Amino acid sequence: MLNLESAYTLDRDKIHIALTSSSERDNFDLKTSRQETKEIFSIFDENQRVLGDDPRVQKSRRKPVPDNFLMPLQPINERLCDGQKAITPAECLVFECRVLRLEEGQKCELFGYCIWVWQTNGQEMDKEVLAGRIGLVYIV
Repeated sequence: MLNLESAYTLDRDKIHIALTSSSERDNFDLKTSRQETKEIFSIFDENQRVLGDDPRVQKSRRKPVPDNFLMPLQPINERLCDGQKAITPAECLVFECRVLRLEEGQKCELFGYCIWVWQTNGQEMDKEVLAGRIGLVYIV
């Protein structure tokens, strides 16, 4: 995964990565305290991390409001070289654990592609989602 820093598309465009999480800084630091985890998450530039208590996001604009999905694009686009096309939300791949956030994001066109990351923490919709019965998310 550490090779993502130097990853390119088939068209030779650099792949940029960012992280957004509803976890606040203290909780995020606790979750990523193991050396292996720290190493993995070190690939996310500090300016391209948006956490639950990020001062750049007003409290009223945090999840499920879309600002935390869009916020990491700004520093990425600001660092692009002259002549490079700005990255749009439609070009983004998002990993999300909450089905309703996936649906909200797709309705608002906050990202182009999404992967649902299933967690075994008793979400009430898990069984219906896995069975393809809710009709909110297209299941491939």
